Amino acid sequence: MPGTTDAGSHCDDCITTVALPFSFQLYGNNYSSVNLSSNGNAQFVTTDSSFVSVCIPWAAHDFAILPLFQDLRTDAALSGCSTYPGGSCGIYYSTSGTAPNRIFNIEWRAVLFGNNNSRENFELRIYENSLATNKRFDVVYGEINGAGATQLWAAGVQGTTASGFYTADFCNVAGNPPGGNRSRT
Repeated sequence: MPGTTDAGSHCDDCITTVALPFSFQLYGNNYSSVNLSSNGNAQFVTTDSSFVSVCIPWAAHDFAILPLFQDLRTDAALSGCSTYPGGSCGIYYSTSGTAPNRIFNIEWRAVLFGNNNSRENFELRIYENSLATNKRFDVVYGEINGAGATQLWAAGVQGTTASGFYTADFCNVAGNPPGGNRSRT
């Protein structure tokens, strides 16, 4: 489900805070907002805009989902952005379904910092019923192009780094994007 509301994240290395339409639980903590990084991660506690991707666990960044941590740009007028809907890169969101079974869809329409023609399109889907049942979120990859990547490709989810609660889906060298979609409960 593509995002339709512009989060206002047309930048390089920035954070945009977005209110969630429902409370979301991650590792036992409830959240009403999320800090979205132009570099492909969703932070529930921290607001780090660093472009230097690292393998999970990401020290001092508790409670984060990393759909596609990479040095990305969501500036509006870059060359690779022109073929996205509306001709613009950015982070977009939408809500689908009806309460209590809504899905909050967060879509990154980005390009690589090292190659503004390499498009990176992916979504994080957060499920409303996750509090009562399965605490679910999905990561869905669209077009992922590794040409010009300057950082590691990292993805996964983590709670507190001190307690060791994390799942690393992948950590690949620059140029090797992820292989497929992920679902977490």
